[in-house]
Amino acid sequence: MVQLNKFHIAVAFIFLAALRIAIGFHFFDQGHQKIRKGGFDSTGFLKAADGPFAPLFHSMVPDYDGKIRLCYDKDKDNLINPDRTIKIWEQYKNFIIDELIKEEKRLAEPRQKLKDQLDALDPASEEYLIVKSQYNREEEVILAIRESRRLGTANKIFEDYKNQLIQFFDSYEEDINFYFLGEKRLDGFQRDLDSSVSAKGGTSERGGAARMRKAAANVSLLKYQVDTIESDRKKEAASWLATVDGLWEGLEFELLNMVPLSDDRKAELQLALPTESETVSLINRVVPYFDMTVGLLLILGLFTRTASLAAGCFLISILMTQAAILGEGAYPTAILYLIEMLAAFTIFATCAGRYAGLDYFIHSGIKRLFKPETEDLV
Repeated sequence: MVQLNKFHIAVAFIFLAALRIAIGFHFFDQGHQKIRKGGFDSTGFLKAADGPFAPLFHSMVPDYDGKIRLCYDKDKDNLINPDRTIKIWEQYKNFIIDELIKEEKRLAEPRQKLKDQLDALDPASEEYLIVKSQYNREEEVILAIRESRRLGTANKIFEDYKNQLIQFFDSYEEDINFYFLGEKRLDGFQRDLDSSVSAKGGTSERGGAARMRKAAANVSLLKYQVDTIESDRKKEAASWLATVDGLWEGLEFELLNMVPLSDDRKAELQLALPTESETVSLINRVVPYFDMTVGLLLILGLFTRTASLAAGCFLISILMTQAAILGEGAYPTAILYLIEMLAAFTIFATCAGRYAGLDYFIHSGIKRLFKPETEDLV
């Protein structure tokens, strides 16, 4: 058995503490940058997931393949049917009209109270000016609601965006049809690839280095074809989806801005877009603070086992999005994630928070309260 002297143990403790702090700073910095820059969105990361676990991450992204926004309908001969989108837009338009009617009724009583206050106040007083400003805001909203209803503004906005959507699909119908038909072509190549991988796996038992090289070449060629087709399809769809996303967002924006509503009220009346998901929204809100919390705990050496385990599991989830960790198919960052993950689990296994960390004091307190043989809790 290897015997370590005090010098070796001290050096080991120093570098374990340094490793813990370095990982902590990395996590904290990543979380801080996400919060400082704002607008962190995990959608692109989830979409780019590759490898055997890719379907799991893709399923978290709403309308990942664009079928909802591009109005895909397998039962239609031309595969395109915008009726469902138009129906959603019409329902939203009617919802906004109903809510504005309710808003007018809700504001009627407060406005009357403000008017009564104005009649009782001295026009030269400061209080009069404050109440007058409040009254004008309420009056502006009510008049705007009435004017929008008189002009039929909501219906005009809806008809405008409906016509834009129909014109868009009339212009690109043939291209979008070909895009969806390309799925069958892609599926065929994928089946060939899976078959070739299976054949490659079985050649070693049947012998023949030449046959193995041929099988490997077929796998590489088919994988290249699958990746190329998938890449081309994504590029094709990107511009169409951007246009349709703009129509969804534009309709929402114009309907919400017919009347000068407060930002909070607008947030309550937002349209549920096909690209929005509670799961993704939760991830976007949690991840920056998760990174900062884990980083801070590791820097301080507080609850280090829990923090390092959380960091390691988080890095596992990132590695699950990679097609490969080593080899030609691996991204350069994959090996870095692997190294940091192993380092996080090393910290977990060695209780590194007790060296130059606050866990030392917690552990010492527990030892004083309980018997020496008490199981490690930190």
